[in-house]
Amino acid sequence: MARERLKSFSVHEAPNPQADRIDRAEALEFVADGFLKKAFVFPPLWLASRGVWWGVLAYAAAAAVISSVAWALTLPTLITLLLFVGLHLIFASESDEMLRSHLAARGWTMVGQVTGTGRLDCERRFYDQWLPSTTMTQASTPTSTVPEAKQSAPRQPTPVAPARASASVLGNLLAPLRRPRD
Repeated sequence: MARERLKSFSVHEAPNPQADRIDRAEALEFVADGFLKKAFVFPPLWLASRGVWWGVLAYAAAAAVISSVAWALTLPTLITLLLFVGLHLIFASESDEMLRSHLAARGWTMVGQVTGTGRLDCERRFYDQWLPSTTMTQASTPTSTVPEAKQSAPRQPTPVAPARASASVLGNLLAPLRRPRD
């Protein structure tokens, strides 16, 4: 009987989550831990599709340095190819941290870590635990044209549980700097 390899994901929530827990759940971002094959194939495309522009710039700079050194030292093509494979390996192994740092710099908070046999299993496990612990809110009723004397007091939405403190994520050099908020 073959053993299934476990996968681990960190779960991140946007800076201003929706009041309704179902809307909040749909907006959560799951970031896979470890080596990402898609990021190995062509790192700039993977980084650009995630909006990690500092990573794209760093890749372009590293590729330019490799190309310049290879040209200046007239390195064989095989050595140049191996240097680029090494660059791709570095980006693929650090892509999860780059994405986490990118999200943290945008104000997202890490709300959990989950492990399972695949992405769907991890999502199910996380939501099974997270949804019951998150308070449900009701949208406030729309205002009507009934005179104020006949209107009952407007319903106040049930408060949402306070956001958990941002988990410490190891930063890296490719994460954009946080800008002070006014």
